[in-house]
Amino acid sequence: MRLFTPLLVAALAVGCATPDGDGALGVAGAWSPDDPAFDSALPLADGQLAPPTQTLDLEVSELRRGQSTTWTVSNLAASETVYVAYSLDGIQPGACLGFAGGLCLDIGGPRLLLGTAVADGAGVATVTRTVPSSIATGTEVAFQAVAVRGANSTSSNPVLSVVVNIGPGITNRPSNPDCVAGDRPPSTASTQLQRKFNTVSGLNVPTALLLDPSSHAFWYVAEQGGTIKRFANTATPTASSVLTIPGVSSGGELGLLAMAFDPQWPARPYLYVYYTTNSGGTLRSRISRWTTFNNGASWNSELTLLEVAQPFSNHNGGNLGFGQDGYLYFGFGDGGSANDPGNRAQNVNNLLGKFIRIDVSSAASGSPYTIPADNPFASGGGSPEIYALGVRNPYRWSFDRATGQLWAGDVGQDAREEIDIIELGRNYGWKVMEGTNCANTVSGLPCNSPLFTPPVWEYAHSGFSSRSVIGGYVYRGSAIPALVGKYLYADFYTGQISALSQNSLTGAYTSSVLLTQSGIQISTFAEDEAGEVYVMDYAGSIYEVVPGGGSTGTPVPGMLSGWDCFTAPGVPATGVIPYEPTSKLWSDGLEKHRWLAIPDGTTIDIDADGDFLFPIGTVLAKEFLHNGDRVETRLFVRHTDGDWGAYDYKWLPDGSDAALITSGQDITLPGGQSWHLPSQAECMTCHTAAANRSLGLELAQLNVPGAYGNLWANQVRTLDHIGMFTTSPGPVTGLDVLSRLDGGDSAEDRARSYLHSNCSMCHRPGGTGLGGMDFRYFTAFADMNLCNETVTGSTGGFTGTTRFTPGDAAHSIVYLRPASTDPAFRMPPLGTSVPDDDALMAIEDWITDTTVCP
Repeated sequence: MRLFTPLLVAALAVGCATPDGDGALGVAGAWSPDDPAFDSALPLADGQLAPPTQTLDLEVSELRRGQSTTWTVSNLAASETVYVAYSLDGIQPGACLGFAGGLCLDIGGPRLLLGTAVADGAGVATVTRTVPSSIATGTEVAFQAVAVRGANSTSSNPVLSVVVNIGPGITNRPSNPDCVAGDRPPSTASTQLQRKFNTVSGLNVPTALLLDPSSHAFWYVAEQGGTIKRFANTATPTASSVLTIPGVSSGGELGLLAMAFDPQWPARPYLYVYYTTNSGGTLRSRISRWTTFNNGASWNSELTLLEVAQPFSNHNGGNLGFGQDGYLYFGFGDGGSANDPGNRAQNVNNLLGKFIRIDVSSAASGSPYTIPADNPFASGGGSPEIYALGVRNPYRWSFDRATGQLWAGDVGQDAREEIDIIELGRNYGWKVMEGTNCANTVSGLPCNSPLFTPPVWEYAHSGFSSRSVIGGYVYRGSAIPALVGKYLYADFYTGQISALSQNSLTGAYTSSVLLTQSGIQISTFAEDEAGEVYVMDYAGSIYEVVPGGGSTGTPVPGMLSGWDCFTAPGVPATGVIPYEPTSKLWSDGLEKHRWLAIPDGTTIDIDADGDFLFPIGTVLAKEFLHNGDRVETRLFVRHTDGDWGAYDYKWLPDGSDAALITSGQDITLPGGQSWHLPSQAECMTCHTAAANRSLGLELAQLNVPGAYGNLWANQVRTLDHIGMFTTSPGPVTGLDVLSRLDGGDSAEDRARSYLHSNCSMCHRPGGTGLGGMDFRYFTAFADMNLCNETVTGSTGGFTGTTRFTPGDAAHSIVYLRPASTDPAFRMPPLGTSVPDDDALMAIEDWITDTTVCP
């Protein structure tokens, strides 16, 4: 673990045994209780230190009293002698306090010799000792290592001097009266989101929200993993599970994605659901019907209506519903991968890339469904279920309750998101057309063919911001008269909500932004019996679209100083505690400082993965510096409504304070480096609900020493010692720790640690990443869904690739994407544009070292 490089003169590396005992020590080292005084132990002959041109690497791990460990000093010449000493005064490096045998010493007395060793033929010397049990917890210790070089010369400077701490970095929990998050700020938009059903908790990646269409007494929520929950349509309900569907394949774009009540409910007590499953070793999309015998309190007796094999794990569509004609409609995606490699959307004998329509009213007569007589291919020439074709991935769509029109948001490929009005027999152009852009060549289907129906609206991708449309509803409520008749839709990545309207005279459509940044990842829209519209956050919260100007939240301070989290630039207030993850998120080489603050009287819970679950009022701060100058400080806070908010402050040119930015900005740093300041919605794309929002704050990331002023101490042990955890995680020696990218672990461990820190917030169970990959560090390689797996997203123009091709990094997407500078292909897609060379080397070595898949 490299903490000091370069530092003074010699090259030093430390190899450490597994710590045990009690009383933590922050830096690798060891003593013998009977070591003599340093001054008397040094040789009388003059010696010279190594030339001050070499670098120093210091591996650091926690040690404890009574622990035997080994220091390994390298870059010596054969037969040279190294001396390692320590001082209990904890004085930091400075001018020489004295000389012994010609060696400069700058640590205070009493100076005690740790040990000496003679270098072998490779220039390596080792010193092994035991940490004295007599050293008290909390003692500051200064270390120094020197190497004798030649005779009759005097020393210049010490090789190493560093202050560490035996025990926690902080003795008592500091009070935090001021750095606390309050209410969510009020909205200034004409439309806003109002949190509903606050008492409904524990919703896990919700994908659909549906109101009982008869009594309106219950709401039903579909969770991606396969569970359906319901709660009463009252002020303070609680949710309970009413159905868990077996065999659901979930993750990425897979899972339980939609449900619909029978149009004759409750006379016909049926619920229709859509989910993906691995049936007979093949991934399939399944539409089935479930029956209730107790008015929806539980469901059983599944009847499969229709199954379609899926060649890839993405582009599964996701909605189903009944039209005013009583038929069941469903929108299939094109089967996945990128650019519809099988041209399925234009193949009339394949249901993928289509809207289908079936009559399920005959299911009780022994047939799962019949075909409406006016379906385009009801009499032949194609699959009779097809209603319309040429769509890519209509994830969310709905019927206008007033007109019966079917409005769909069709997710685009690399350039455009589109909104279509889906009509009988129409062809919407994919894969030839992406919106109104020519996308791919297909024999017999020229670009802009008159056979294609263009979208009624489209919008272009903007970096990694606007790139996934979430279709909503035509507003037919009464709370917001100005929205009546307008189609509401959102973008998953920005959280922006817009309204599409048509000019009654010209027929032209225009779109207006209702809410620039909702601060959430909208997974679905919903509609109640009165036509009022709701949205669900991927994290599990429910909001209603209401008129703006009525909220009473606390405005976010316009300047960073208004948060009372810092007493001066870069100087945390009392109760604001520093932390440093061992495996860091890459940020184009910028320096970062991090702090956490929780309200007095609160504690941090820890989940089964070791992730920290923070209380309401938490403030997490991260400061970015470029060449020593502050660029921005990001605050990630948990408001009183339980949801998180992200606020970015750009530092003023004079460095006196930082001002809040209200949207994403691209800036140029001194020297010409580009840098992006993220919007609130962009922050939420990485701070996913699946990763419990906060990133880098988990046991395996902090089970390493961190800096507390002039002291180094294990961070988990320190937080535990001062009572920051609800339940103690136990001795840190029994806890996992991530590998450092620049450490001495295997290439696989180092590469996977990077993927954990930079990619697993999306690529994990319940995450927003595509393809069902799991990049968490402690997931077995065989379970990552990575090795020799087919690429389901963009290949960036590279051919013959898999996600991970053993022995061949040049054909492995897991290497190619972080190596790319193309913003449309690069991963991670946000917050970085410069490849991390150290990470690429580790990933390349891992792939090269792998000969076969596990």
